[in-house]
Amino acid sequence: VLFAAWMDPEFLDFYPEYVPARTSAWELFKYQLGNGFYMVGWEFFFRGFLIFALARHLGWTGAAIFQAIPFMLLHEGKPELEMAASFGGAVLLAYFCLRARSFWPAVALHWGLNLSMEVLGFCW
Repeated sequence: VLFAAWMDPEFLDFYPEYVPARTSAWELFKYQLGNGFYMVGWEFFFRGFLIFALARHLGWTGAAIFQAIPFMLLHEGKPELEMAASFGGAVLLAYFCLRARSFWPAVALHWGLNLSMEVLGFCW
């Protein structure tokens, strides 16, 4: 996260995404708590429902690539580097989840990454 923010200052301009959370730690906390629930639903769909259903028909690699495309497209409007990296991140998360036979590793990694970027943006 530090490297990404150093490489592309757009991250620090964009995060925290929720404007009131840019000046209030309490708002940041509330936003991230709600964001955690959002991430559970998001990851359940992509790395739970989609990946395991598609893996039966497309194999691990096909399923990992197929679910990464809409995942990347849903990052539209975020910093360019994040949108580009989301494709590779989605493929890696898919392999982690297929190996673990659970979508929970993706929840922890995705939420942790988002939380660290939001906190860095808040502190910066």
